[in-house]
Parts: sequence; C-alpha cells; structure tokens
Amino acid sequence: MRFYYLKLLILPLAVILFPLTVLGQMDEGLQTTNFREENFKARVKEIISEEEVVNDLGQKIILQDLKLIALSGSRQGEEVLFQGLTNQITTKQTYNKGQVLLVTLREGAEVDGVYIDDVWRVNTLYYLTGLFLIIALFVGRGKGLRAMLSLLLTFVIIFKFTIPFISSGNNPFLITLVSSIFVILISMLLLYGWSSKSKAAMISIIISVFVASGLSYLFVWMGNLTGFGEEEAILLADTFKNQETFSGLLLAAFVLGALGILDDVVLTQISAVEQLKKTNSHLHPLEVYKRAMKIGTDHIASMINTLFLAYASSAFFLMFLIQSKQPPFNNFLETINNEVVATEVVRVLVGSIGLVLAIPIATYIASFYYFKHSIKK
Repeated sequence: MRFYYLKLLILPLAVILFPLTVLGQMDEGLQTTNFREENFKARVKEIISEEEVVNDLGQKIILQDLKLIALSGSRQGEEVLFQGLTNQITTKQTYNKGQVLLVTLREGAEVDGVYIDDVWRVNTLYYLTGLFLIIALFVGRGKGLRAMLSLLLTFVIIFKFTIPFISSGNNPFLITLVSSIFVILISMLLLYGWSSKSKAAMISIIISVFVASGLSYLFVWMGNLTGFGEEEAILLADTFKNQETFSGLLLAAFVLGALGILDDVVLTQISAVEQLKKTNSHLHPLEVYKRAMKIGTDHIASMINTLFLAYASSAFFLMFLIQSKQPPFNNFLETINNEVVATEVVRVLVGSIGLVLAIPIATYIASFYYFKHSIKK
C-alpha cells in the first residue's frame, strides 16, 4: 500500500521534472552547437595590470591583464581583453606594448575568453632569411646563387615528394633514401655541372649515404628504438596509426642527417685531390690518396668534435634534465638506456662513423677518377 502512495507521489514529480531534464539537455546541446573558436593575430595595445606571483611549484611567474587590438579575423580592428592576472592564466612569457601575438578566442565554452598561444615571430624569420641570402650571394656570388637554388629544390623534394609519399603509407626509410639520391644528383649538377668533380662527388656521397643508412638500420633495430623518443611523435600519433612507421621515420631522420654532414667532407676531400692533381699531374693515384688523406685526418679530428657540439646544442635542455638526476634519469646506465638519450647517442655515433668512412671513400674515388679523366680548367 505504501508502494502505491509512493508511486502516486513520484509520478507527478517525474512529469514535472522530465521536461526540465529534456530542456537542460537541449541547453547543453545548444551550448555545444554555439561553441566557437577563432585564431587570429593581435597587437598589445596596453598592459592593464601586472603582478609577480609564486605558483604551486614555488616558481616566480608574472601574470598580466592585456588590452589587445585584433589584426586579423572577424574581429579585426576591435579591442579584446586577455585576463591573465584576473583568471590566473599562466603564459610562456611576459609581453610588451606593441608586441604582435597569436591568440585564440573561445566563445560558448565553459571557460570563455582570449588565450595567448604564442608570439608572432614570422617577421623575424623573414629578416634572418633575407640577411642569409644577401650574405650568401655577396660572398658566394655565382656559386652562392646556385647553392640557394639547390636548397630551394631540396625543400621542394622533401615537402612535395618525401613527406606526401610517407604520409600516403609508403616506407619512410626507402622513400627518404630515394629522395636523398635525388637531392645529391640535383645539388651536384647545379653547383658543378656535369664535371669530373660532380661525378666523383655523386658517387662518393651515394656510397657514403648507403653506408650510413645501413648502420642506422642495424643499430635502430639492435637498440629497439621505436621513434617515440622524439617529442613530435606524440603529436603524430593520430596521423600514423601503425607504430612501426615511427621507427621508419626515425631512420629517415638519420638518413637526412647523414646527408647533411657527408656532402661537406666529401667535397672538401675531392677539392683537395683536384688541387693536388693540378699542382702535379704526374702524381700516382696512391700518392695523391696519401697526401689528400693527411688533410682528411685533420678534417676528421675537427669534424667529430663539431658534430658532437651540433647535436649537443639541439639536446642542450635534455642535458640539463639528465644532470638533474630526476626519474627516469637516476644514474648513468638508466640515463643512456632511456630511449630519448639512446636515440641521440645512436644518431651522433652513426653520423660520426659515416663521416669518418666518407673521407677515405671520397679520397680514393677522386684519386683514381682524376687519374683516368683530365681535369677541366
């Protein structure tokens, strides 16, 4: 009987509350539908307020409230507010009046407002690129111009051939290897034409790239390097569903890195051989090889250190993390065993081995090639 009266009580309440529940769900749906997000550039017009605070980690940070002028998008010319201090929003850095920023405006979400994504630094990159082109053309003149064209074509090959073909599901290692050969051929032909120097350089670099690629493949497999030691791999998780693709991408990166250092040492050795032959055309190839290798050994000594410093600069922040001895970097063995560190170690050592082997390969090929072919003056 009590159940009967309880049902009589619940039924009217259900009838009353059900429409409210439906309306609430409809409101949620409307909120989701009305949600809008827009990215645009904005200039800092005024620093409204600024205060230094200490966060939960004990770090001193500066929070700011800013008045911004939208430079693009649907709100171009309008003022928008960034309430960093008011809403306790931390940013990567503090900002100054007149600075151009990339911002995101969110409307219809639980947390509306303007959020700063980054500083707009593209103009700085334009200035730096322009300075580089001017200096390269002024110092290098004709060869500088051809080098710029070679660089442009390298970009075209990588972004129009290599990356699209890999993204389509092709093997990253093989595609990058093929791309590297095209880059070598085009670069040498642009810089030196169809000459003895370009032919010797192409043969030497291609052989050296294959040696470095084979070493990379072997030690990536032996070290069980997955490619997830790279920070960007997390961002590509949705792009490449197959985990094996990431080890292929790592190998591809090794190949491109090897190509970048090999052409330098190879061309230096070929130029040394060329000058020796011009000085004394009667020198036997073995004598030329021995003399050129004396230059090569000095080059090896300097380049190994240069190569390490180049990689150290790219992993400088990681080195501080290792020094802090925070997990998973508790001791030396655990540190080098970590995939992030192991990847860099393999990268440096494989690159160094490829570099060292490229010098005798290039010197030997050039010595005997110039012996059989006359030097074009």
